[in-house]
Amino acid sequence: MTEQTSWHVELQVKPGHVDAFRALTSEMVEGTKRERGALSYDRFIGDDEAVHVFERYSDSAADSVALTCTKTHDASGRPPGTQLES
Repeated sequence: MTEQTSWHVELQVKPGHVDAFRALTSEMVEGTKRERGALSYDRFIGDDEAVHVFERYSDSAADSVALTCTKTHDASGRPPGTQLES
């Protein structure tokens, strides 16, 4: 039996904010791909501005590290939950 864990996250970006979201998360996506235990991490943004994030980790310990990092910082250095200004 495998211990791999995976996530599929779907979200909708507010109209007019997709370019800012793409810029904000591009560095985060690339950084996460290099984390220990990250097997895959991909983000897709559709024409309707729907976002799909697919994450797969070697085990739950690697998954937990990724979740901890996400909760403490983001690619811009802003605290989590910071709203994008229009």
